[in-house]
Amino acid sequence: MGRGGAVLVAGTLVVCALASAAPAGALSDGWFERTQLAPPSFTLDDLGVADYQEDGDLDVFTTNHLSTQLLLANDGTGSFDDRLTAANLNQTPAFPGWEDDPNRPRDLSEPGLYIYRDSGLVLRRVGSGTVNGEVRLLAPATLQQATGAQVAISLDPAQQPPRTVADFSMSANSIVRLKAESSGLPLEFSVDAPFSPSNVFVGRRAVSPTSSSFTLYQRDRHGMAWADFNRDGRLDIFVTRGGVSGNISRYKGVVQDEMLLGDGSTFVEAIAGTGISKGTCRGRAAGAVDYDDDGRLDVFADCFGESPQLYRQRPNGSFKSVSARLERDHVRGTAFEWLDVDGRGRPELIGARKSRFVVYALRRGEWERAQTLEGRHEANAQKLTVADYDNDGDPDIFAASKSGSTLLVNRRGGLRPEGPKSVGLPSRAWTANWVDYDNDGLTDLHVIPRGLYRHEAGHRFSRTGLALPGGRAIRAIASWFDFDSNGSRDAVLAIRHDDAGRFTALTLLDNAGPAGRWLEVELTGPPGNRQAVGARVTARVGERTLTQWVGQSDGSHLSQGHYRLYFGLGAASTAALEVTWPNGEVERLGSVRADRVVRASQGS
Repeated sequence: MGRGGAVLVAGTLVVCALASAAPAGALSDGWFERTQLAPPSFTLDDLGVADYQEDGDLDVFTTNHLSTQLLLANDGTGSFDDRLTAANLNQTPAFPGWEDDPNRPRDLSEPGLYIYRDSGLVLRRVGSGTVNGEVRLLAPATLQQATGAQVAISLDPAQQPPRTVADFSMSANSIVRLKAESSGLPLEFSVDAPFSPSNVFVGRRAVSPTSSSFTLYQRDRHGMAWADFNRDGRLDIFVTRGGVSGNISRYKGVVQDEMLLGDGSTFVEAIAGTGISKGTCRGRAAGAVDYDDDGRLDVFADCFGESPQLYRQRPNGSFKSVSARLERDHVRGTAFEWLDVDGRGRPELIGARKSRFVVYALRRGEWERAQTLEGRHEANAQKLTVADYDNDGDPDIFAASKSGSTLLVNRRGGLRPEGPKSVGLPSRAWTANWVDYDNDGLTDLHVIPRGLYRHEAGHRFSRTGLALPGGRAIRAIASWFDFDSNGSRDAVLAIRHDDAGRFTALTLLDNAGPAGRWLEVELTGPPGNRQAVGARVTARVGERTLTQWVGQSDGSHLSQGHYRLYFGLGAASTAALEVTWPNGEVERLGSVRADRVVRASQGS
């Protein structure tokens, strides 16, 4: 299955022998070997790809509202290991697994105080003796059960918003159940002496606190934007969080999004002092973009149908909100994409609104409606995926929607809506990704539920029956990446089937089919935009020119982090590469031999 590859770094050729075999028990459709990446035991919000340790091996991450997340680290041999805890990315890092669902400990036999979630907050005393303490909740809460325990609930107005305080006294083998209005808010615990913190067990993994006072927090994470925001050469993460069950206005200034700064392997929270303020944004998508073309990455947050938030990065590394412009100019959408539609070198913001698309361009300090286009979706568009599918040098969009998908074809710097059926594509989809799965140099389309559509002559498509969801999907996200560095694009599918309740199946599709030759490109920009977001790469292959943009490989609905570009060369043994960096500088890398990863830094 594997194929030898090579890595070209700044003019130096490093040969890497790569080989792998189909996993035992894998299923195959004749092209893809299918294996389960994780048990179907979590609620999915988003799925994405990022090289979180920047070791050249692409990793998989998920965000799952208030539930279990995954950071599946790729070890370079085709195996994945969950490193969420090792990377300090649990929602409450001191208590890994507090977000696990189910949350009840597997073993309740050891004497102590167990704290876990089970349709609310549960405190269970196992063994003899009395435990006294209090729980302070940011949300209003009610007492559902107090068996063998005394609980007094009061309101502390000293802080705003007021805290609900539950004082408890629990005797032997007792139980307390509290129901908070929202589980996405902090729970502050204090256990009175002489009861030892080592006898307190939190969550499914029964983690003990290091002191008698501690806080538990499910953070309701949605989008994660992976980029070097603080310009130290390491990958960071900006995380958008939800709207506290629609009650975010009560907690304005208290509930914040996250800025997690990385050191190459772990991350620490550092949102305080950045200038980024959540306000009342019901956060969904997160992004990094240099919207004003000043060479520094800015922060973007989608606010679930309201005007999104945009934060401009200052020279000193702090951020200033420029969101008022977006609200004043009535910028709205349920799915967004930053893209240089008109080819002038600065990205426009494409917003999918009800039954239409709007292209917003920043001109003279105003967000103007450069285009308003009719869409085929009745409500929301689930996903915008970008590629130059017709090889004319400018970016096109397929907007996937379960109520009606739309093909937006770029003609001389303007988008034109077309019905997908006119080129042989399906009219509805849960998600979509442009991907040259067979490396023939023509961009194919993968959609769920109907699988891969192969690009034929005349820019028409035919259904292959490959990469299907394996059952009736009612929610789906897919991301295509080369996990084993053999040049063929593989896929990770997150599928919620109609017979699986709220659980999501996470499946790897290892591309084992016959494929053409290839090049993969990774760029490093200057410190302000080290991921080179907005750069364009062209590959001249014979008489054909292939064009891609950094960021277009992302399969996430809400996140960002997959910056590698993929070029299928067919039978060609070389391609001439040219990079247009975000600042407009053009570098010609010359003729490059096929079947390798090319890594280039601006100015090298």
